[in-house]
Amino acid sequence: MDFTQHARRLPRCTQRLIDASCEDIDALRSMGISFVALAITTVAARSTSRLGVPSTTENELIVYIQTAALKDLAVNEVYNGYSSVELAAYHGLTNVLTALLTMGCPLKKSSLQANAIFASVRNGKHDSLEIILNTNKEGSARRVIRQEADVIKSTGKFLSTFMETMTKCDVKSALLLLDHDCLEMSDKESKYIFNGNKKFPNMLNNFLTEIYPKLSNVMLWQPELHWSFPTTDRDTICKLYNEPVLPKPLWLEVFTYFPRGWFACRGYDSFGRSGGDIVLRNIIGD
Repeated sequence: MDFTQHARRLPRCTQRLIDASCEDIDALRSMGISFVALAITTVAARSTSRLGVPSTTENELIVYIQTAALKDLAVNEVYNGYSSVELAAYHGLTNVLTALLTMGCPLKKSSLQANAIFASVRNGKHDSLEIILNTNKEGSARRVIRQEADVIKSTGKFLSTFMETMTKCDVKSALLLLDHDCLEMSDKESKYIFNGNKKFPNMLNNFLTEIYPKLSNVMLWQPELHWSFPTTDRDTICKLYNEPVLPKPLWLEVFTYFPRGWFACRGYDSFGRSGGDIVLRNIIGD
């Protein structure tokens, strides 16, 4: 399957799949190559149009993918470390992305660190992101976002859709993600922002100000900003809010004095966390 010379080879490759014998298909499977991911990469790389891949070429690619699926070939395998779904999202091949998601391809392959949501945001492909979120089945997009913190914990490598939106001040992506309850700051992200690059707190301030231009001091807690506080803060605030010690309206007033990471830096044994656990969860300073 040679896609490297011209996208017009796609119909020819599709026909070769249609004509392939069972032995030929078995041979293709044994090669361990993701022809679909390779085709997406090649088609995107060969496109010379400012508008991206022509719709006719994208449609030919979809026919090729559908034919591969009918031949029981994997359509969401990996090429150069990226799955077919990630590649389609990254390059803004929205029709291909829709076709792959309709086939049941996941937003994140378990063998990979990144995911299609991150790929869309990284390359500023808002149409891809919107398609992913609008075809979000049973909260799959939210689960994928939350798994990013686990990637950081298990591999030591930092992968964060939140950080991508913040550092690029990508308000459109942020609003799309917020509309689908798919954007929030984890403890790890908070630590990275406040204990890392000195520019990050200013970036966060600018980012949140762009999203909420009418709010005063976006660095302190307000109900609209709850999602942008780290996990420990959100958990503790929710527990405090449901404590009968103070009336709920008064709790809301009290919270507005707290910056991000305030709760994570203090031990609240009364809320079911041992001192050791709090130490492990501290995210900003001591």
